[in-house]
Order: sequence, then structure tokens, then C-alpha cells
Amino acid sequence: MSEFPKRRRLASAICCIALIIAAAAASARGVSPYLPMRMAPEIEREIERLLSMAGMPILKKPYFAADIQEALRRSCSSGEPVCNHVRLYLDRYFYQAGFTHASAAIASGDEASKFVPNQRGMQVDSRYNGSVQAYWQPGANLLLTGSAVAFEGEVIPTALISFGYDVAQVDIGWREYWWSPFRDSATVISSNARPSPSIAISNYRPLTFLNFRYETFFAVLEETDGILYQGERSPGQPRLFGLHLEIEPLPGFSLGLNRVMQFGGDGRSSSLSTLLRAFFDPAGGDNADGDLSSDDEAGNQLASITSRFDYPGKFPFSVYMEYAGEDTSSSENFRLGNAALSVGFFLPKVTQNIDITYEFSDFQNGWYVNGIYANGYTNDGSVIGHWVGNERQFGDAVGTQANTLILNWEFNPGNLLHVTYRTVNNADYSSVDYVRGHELLLRYSHGLGNFITGVEIYGGRTTLDDQFATIGGFLRW
Repeated sequence: MSEFPKRRRLASAICCIALIIAAAAASARGVSPYLPMRMAPEIEREIERLLSMAGMPILKKPYFAADIQEALRRSCSSGEPVCNHVRLYLDRYFYQAGFTHASAAIASGDEASKFVPNQRGMQVDSRYNGSVQAYWQPGANLLLTGSAVAFEGEVIPTALISFGYDVAQVDIGWREYWWSPFRDSATVISSNARPSPSIAISNYRPLTFLNFRYETFFAVLEETDGILYQGERSPGQPRLFGLHLEIEPLPGFSLGLNRVMQFGGDGRSSSLSTLLRAFFDPAGGDNADGDLSSDDEAGNQLASITSRFDYPGKFPFSVYMEYAGEDTSSSENFRLGNAALSVGFFLPKVTQNIDITYEFSDFQNGWYVNGIYANGYTNDGSVIGHWVGNERQFGDAVGTQANTLILNWEFNPGNLLHVTYRTVNNADYSSVDYVRGHELLLRYSHGLGNFITGVEIYGGRTTLDDQFATIGGFLRW
């Protein structure tokens, strides 16, 4: 297919979106701050419960504060404790400037080579970690967020400049992305690796009768070794482009599409034409064959379809899924190859004080490895997508299955017991002698006014049969 029809299709799509945004801009509000993601587990648990009880099946994170305000409006006429907790937390965002989050933790344990799932590349033997977030909003259409995450050997900025409107909010900085309805995993992009500087545009006010939401970004990853170009491998900085679209065609039911592309670095093309060719024709523009050399191949692409159904009745629940492909199949653009299927079930209110989550993922082989990028779909050494990509010998394209069970029990007001159990089983056809991996996280949290303090125990066995265990304490505000 020639370049002209592809560009014409893109121009038409852009024009349609622009017209929708322009029509909505007449009554637009300003920008909204984001709530912490993977930094404040106690309040994040309450927010997930609230969204499920309100029937708001949002398919991406971090959440806009404005969306949580809408969930409070929908679901909180009866004085539920979860509503009071979330409303009190959101009060931190109603000033022109202020701090919204701070945490610090110390730990002691085994010297183990293992990534902690979804923690931006943190290793299990890190002796400390912390995070902080503050903001200044001089006007409705401009917001500056200063924030950072730190652990042993790393300080990761997550600061942003945000401007625009509720239908088109632009974020510039170290923005994070989690494109999945799952609580413990996201196949195409998550917080499992450190964030990189990016520019993004998205909306928090749903558009049209389909409640359309979108998000797109362009990022520059950390420098990595082993990028193949002209028969040699050299270091370079790949680019990352992503597009997320979702609709809510029925109340409580959402459908989403995600595309992420890793490209460029070390002399490889990072031009707009290369991006467009691979995006609209992944089978022809992103897979080397007799007509396309590896030097002309655009890079590495992943795609997924997500959905979620929230039932906000007397006994609320959420059911969600993700079907993903690491490549195309049979040289056809609309057939996903190397499939991965994930399903999840969330009961936000088993009783007034207990919630339970179960999630399962099954991956075929070939995930998160790539012939062009020797380090695969990673940033600073950690897989950008699902945490199972780190649970194997580096570079092994083996298939795998993972299970996660999460239980929260607030047995007394202000006293919360959290349990996360994960197990991962790599396929037995690999040349590596894997075992079934297990890990258990136990956390006790106690509220002290506006502060939360507690202890945490984390341990298990990796798929390479290495034992690990840590114990620590934390203080959060």
C-alpha cells in the first residue's frame, strides 16, 4: 500500500478527533492532577473499590482526580466509609498549591537478584524506598507537578507540566502509563519499568454518547546496548510511541484498544513516515521478510484489546480481560501473533471490610524479546509490560502462566491487613531448568491521624530457584 492512502486515513482520523474536541471545548474545564500510582497502596485500594461500586470501568491509569470526584458523585449518597476516606484524601488537591503525598520505607533482607513487580525497576534487596508529590496550579489551565520516586541507587523523577482542557490535556515530563484494567499487571505498558521523559495528550471528560476517551504519547527511553543496524550492534536510545482508545457503549461496560511501538535508536529511522508505515501496516512495515530488510524494519510493536464490566449493585463486582499480541500472525494486520490472554475478577465488597481480587495471565512464547533490540522491550533493564517478563532468564522467549490473588481486610477501623500471593510457571520446553515461582507479600497498615504506618514482609522463590525474604517498616502521609 502506498504512503498516500495511509497519510490520508491518518489526516481524516485527526480531523474527526479535532472536530469532536473543538465542539466540546466550548464548555471545557481546565486540567486535572493525577492520583499516585503504585505509591500509596491504602488509598489506591479505596479508589479501586469506589470506581467498581460506582460503575466506572476506566481502562487506564494513573487516574485523574476529576474522575474520582465523578465516582464520589455517583456512588456516595449513603455515607459509605470508602467514600469518606477518598473524599478526605482528595481534599489535598483543592488548593492552589500543596503537598499531596509522601512516603518512606526501610527494609532488610536477602541479597537477591529479583525485580519487585510494578515498582519501576526496584530490586528486592533495596534497603529503602520513598516517594513525594507536590503541585502548583496558578490557573485552571496550567498545573505543575513536582514528584519523585527513590530507592537504593536510583532517584526517578515523575514531574510534569500539564496544560490544556478536560478534552485535551497535554502532559510534558516523566509521565507514567498503565493501559490495562488489571490491578496487578498490564501487558503492553505499566509501572514495571522506570518512566522516561515524554509528551502526551489525553482527556478526562468522556466525549460523545459513546463516552470516548483517548491517550497518546511519545517518549525517549533510556540508553540501551545491542541495537542492530547495518549488521552491527551499538548503544542508543529507542523511542516509544503509544495510542490508547476506549469507549463505554453501555453503562458499566468499556472496550479499549492499545498500540505501543518501540523504534529508532543507533541510526535507525525514527521519522514520522517510518512510524506511520509501521502503525498502519505492521505486517508489511514492521516484519523483516524478502521485501523488507531488518535495517528497514521499523522496530517492535505490541497491541492489546481490553474490556471491563462493573456491576455496581447491592453486591458489586468487576470482571475484566485483556487479549494481546506481540506481533502479527500470518502476515495479516488484524491477526495478533504470540498471543497473551489475561482475565480478572474483583469483589470490592465481600463484606463491608473485605475485598478480593483474582487475576490470571497466559503468554505464548516470544514476549518482550526482539531481534533488533538485544535487550528486548525493556527500559533500564526491566520489562515495560507485565512483570512476568522479568521472571525468567534474560532473553529467553519462553511462554508462561501467572496467577495473582489479592486480599484486603480492614479488621478494625484504621487497621488493614493486605495479602498478595503470586505464582508464575514458565513452560517446560525451554533449555533453562525453571521451577514454579512463588511470592507472598504481607502488609499491616495502621492509621495515625493523617499518617499511615506499618510493617511489610515479602518473600518467596524465583523461577530460577533462588530464595528471597525481606522485612521492613513504612510511614506514609
